[in-house]
Amino acid sequence: MGEELFLEIHNLLFGLRRSIRYHNRRRSFFDGFQRFTNAVSITLGSAILFIILSDVGTYFAVTSAAIVTIFSAINLVASPSQKARLHEDLGRRFMMLERELINREREDFTHEDLRRFTVQRLEIEQEEPPTLYVLDAICHNELLRAMGYGKEYFVQVNWYQRLLANILDIRVDLIQPPAERQKDQSW
Repeated sequence: MGEELFLEIHNLLFGLRRSIRYHNRRRSFFDGFQRFTNAVSITLGSAILFIILSDVGTYFAVTSAAIVTIFSAINLVASPSQKARLHEDLGRRFMMLERELINREREDFTHEDLRRFTVQRLEIEQEEPPTLYVLDAICHNELLRAMGYGKEYFVQVNWYQRLLANILDIRVDLIQPPAERQKDQSW
């Protein structure tokens, strides 16, 4: 196998592993969000029942009921459990493709094999919701760290970008490959 083909296989494998990390993080976020909203709804729902039965005060009961209603509406509209299952499925499919790629004999690997695996990856990506690029950059750095790469390969992600990475992208334009960052610093 030639050096160029080896590098392309490595890049494909890296992309698959980053996608697995990304979808696992998204699944975990949506599952956690679902648990949080359910816990708030159950806790405040119980408090409402206690307040009504004990006739302690209507202000807290009304406020609690409003909060329960808001969280229930968010759960209904955002449907985090459905999104979690989607990301779980996508992560599983990427993992199956990674396993198939790893099980393939390296010596017999051809450009046609690479093309076939790339097409399979694109078919999975076609079903993905829009990517959160800050979260993707975080997963990129995590994978580099796990694979033992040096800091020179990492992309810079600021603390405020990390804070909301599972919800929205903030200043994606600041995320640049390390080579780009070095060019900018030389000006």
